[in-house]
Amino acid sequence: ILISGNETAIHFQKKVRINTIFVFKGKRNTKQIFIAEVRSVAARNKWRSTSTFRFSLVTKYNITAQIPFIYKSSNALLQIPLSILYPLLQNLHNEEHPTFEWIKTKCCNPNKAYVTTVIRKEIFPHIGTDTSPQTRRHKEEYAKMMVRRLKDVASGRRRPDDRDSLCSQLVDGPGNSISTLFRQLFRSHLTSLQYNMTKYLKSGKDISLTTFMNRKRMSNALKYHFSVS
Repeated sequence: ILISGNETAIHFQKKVRINTIFVFKGKRNTKQIFIAEVRSVAARNKWRSTSTFRFSLVTKYNITAQIPFIYKSSNALLQIPLSILYPLLQNLHNEEHPTFEWIKTKCCNPNKAYVTTVIRKEIFPHIGTDTSPQTRRHKEEYAKMMVRRLKDVASGRRRPDDRDSLCSQLVDGPGNSISTLFRQLFRSHLTSLQYNMTKYLKSGKDISLTTFMNRKRMSNALKYHFSVS
């Protein structure tokens, strides 16, 4: 393809297998001793980006979960204890359950409907995104299996997974990589647009939609990503 008049080649990309549990050591200088992670995507939505769900072993007896897009602050995911997560998975159909309210009060996003949608759609979407009893039970069992593997690695009964091994990776074609990149950039653009418009509306200023539309933002972002591979 041509980017800014220059011919650019797109190579196949390696990535960690989706819908597979990996347990590995946390990075240095962090509180996470071991991490259990799954990058999940439903088969019918294979072109969308993955939902990365994690359990973190912070201390010997403290395990917390991180749900994608549920933030405590602008750049830190909310740490959810198991005592909240398990009842949450059992009651995905009931957004009035205390576990939903606990997360909504801790999350930095004031949109409660957004929080409910994320909880239902972004936790293990490869198992299902509905709230049927079978899906709720399978999600709870899957979460407990991740915790059990995390404990086994932490106790030495199981070796950490090697995510750099070829057995742990998949090869992504150029079309899939470009579609995923575009989706991520477009979602980021919509989020920024919503934030800026909400800020101006709260200030009482008159706004025009064209004021917030930057026609070069998407194209410049695509050029940047292609230039840095």
